[in-house]
Amino acid sequence: MAWLRTFAAPLTVALAGLLGVASAARHVEQHQANAQAEVEAGVVPRPISRALQRAQRDAESKLVDYQAAEETAKAKKANAEGAAAEKMSLMENMKAKATEQQAQVEMSRKAMVAAEEAASKHDEHNAGLENALSKFNGLSQDVEGLQENVTMLEEALALTLARMQKHLDAVKDELDAKMKEKTAAEQDLMDKKQVVLSANSMKASTAQAASDAEQAAQKAQQELRTLQGNFDRAVSKATKSEAESKEAADAARGAKKDHEDGQQTVELIKQLRRAVDEFYGAVDEVVYSEHSGSFEEDPLLKPVLKKYNIMAYFFMNLQSVAPDKYEEVKPAIKEIERNYEGAIAEKCDPNGKLMNEDFEPLPEFDAQCGSGLFTKVGMTKLIIPETPASPAGA
Repeated sequence: MAWLRTFAAPLTVALAGLLGVASAARHVEQHQANAQAEVEAGVVPRPISRALQRAQRDAESKLVDYQAAEETAKAKKANAEGAAAEKMSLMENMKAKATEQQAQVEMSRKAMVAAEEAASKHDEHNAGLENALSKFNGLSQDVEGLQENVTMLEEALALTLARMQKHLDAVKDELDAKMKEKTAAEQDLMDKKQVVLSANSMKASTAQAASDAEQAAQKAQQELRTLQGNFDRAVSKATKSEAESKEAADAARGAKKDHEDGQQTVELIKQLRRAVDEFYGAVDEVVYSEHSGSFEEDPLLKPVLKKYNIMAYFFMNLQSVAPDKYEEVKPAIKEIERNYEGAIAEKCDPNGKLMNEDFEPLPEFDAQCGSGLFTKVGMTKLIIPETPASPAGA
């Protein structure tokens, strides 16, 4: 791999030109290059090594994120299960309370029916009571109306005292008379009511039973409403917990995928590094080959081109799976291409005829020593994505 660090393209082409003039000097330089290669062998372009380090660091970070997300998902799932259990327990309580409340309502209804039946048996005692009550109510309404008039007149008196005083006195007299009538009517009502009460004891007990049943039904209804509120809150809590559990599970799955993608990227960059290393080794072998025939017939040439395509495949694969990491290793592509051109020129163009005055490849270099080599051995060259344009294409 001496050409990776020692032989940049211009220096290698210059050396090739000198070799065309003095083959002995070429022999000496080649031996020196071999000695340097033994010292510096095994080095791949720095961007690839750095990208591998970053990918491994990212993969470790994503593993930590995945583990944390998985623990959160477990906790959220436990909360959701607890909330669901609480919801089911409250649902059962609410069903039982609803049944109890329905029974209390039925008891209240039966008690009211019994009270009505008891009351109907004593209608004959109620006739006098109802008349007295009607009279009392009528007088009470008269009293209330007169009291309202008195109030209104007293308020108006402040403004027109002289004009309203005579009328107010007459109304007060009328009020006093009505109050006396009301008192008498009230006494009459109490007398008749006493008669009715003596005959209505069964009705009273039945009415009390109906009242008790109604109160029990109302209490059951209140307890049912309380349970309903608790149940609604439990349902809300369970729904929220279930949503949080699902969200945490999704986050854990996402973190796991990120970690797996990171691990896959690490493996891809390792494969790419091995492919570059093996390509460099194959280039070294063909450069130092002692094959006496034409360069195209050297049996070591085709393995070089195959390993180039393998390397190009891993570049393409990395670009497809991890475009961000591909951008990190992309600067190495130009270095690899230039080193490859410089090294292969030693064999393909030893006299530098395909180089310009600046020892850069001429357009015909690619046909003779670049892509054209693939065609000559019956292969197709894979194109590395966004490979920097070769000077030969300029």
